Amino acid sequence: MTAPALNTSALATDTLEARLAHEQSTLRARSMAAAVLAVIGVIALALVASAWLMADGRWMTLPRAVPIAVWGGAL
Repeated sequence: MTAPALNTSALATDTLEARLAHEQSTLRARSMAAAVLAVIGVIALALVASAWLMADGRWMTLPRAVPIAVWGGAL
């Protein structure tokens, strides 16, 4: 088994700059995916918290704007 840094599928004619550009684009894509997943996680957590807040009819004791804002945020 070869080390991960030794890409056996890379051609011998690839330059260092081309390899670095490929690695940078891969890292950029992974970083963007991690940021998107973090935002989705925060949104899901906010929806869970709002669902818990409005469960069992407690939404009726809240000011009128709160349930409307929660539904608007969910959509």
